[in-house]
Amino acid sequence: MKTAQQDTEFMMNQKKREVQSYVRKLEKIFRALDHSGDGFVSWEEFEPLMLNPEMRLLLSTLGLEARDMDELFKLLDDGDGHLSTEEFID
Repeated sequence: MKTAQQDTEFMMNQKKREVQSYVRKLEKIFRALDHSGDGFVSWEEFEPLMLNPEMRLLLSTLGLEARDMDELFKLLDDGDGHLSTEEFID
């Protein structure tokens, strides 16, 4: 019984580390996109993501493809035309 509990705790800790790693990658992408430094990413800042090979590689590690970026922006945006850190990461 104790081994099963330890396995469960190990798996939960492993999942937590994976989520933290994913969030760090998203934060890195957001900072790279926010050229103006205003804490928001506009479509004009976001769109070049589809053409940048380094960003495309980073996105692929998250299971995302450049061809999905326009739809992703629309899904994440709350309608004001730019993404906040919270919209991007949550």
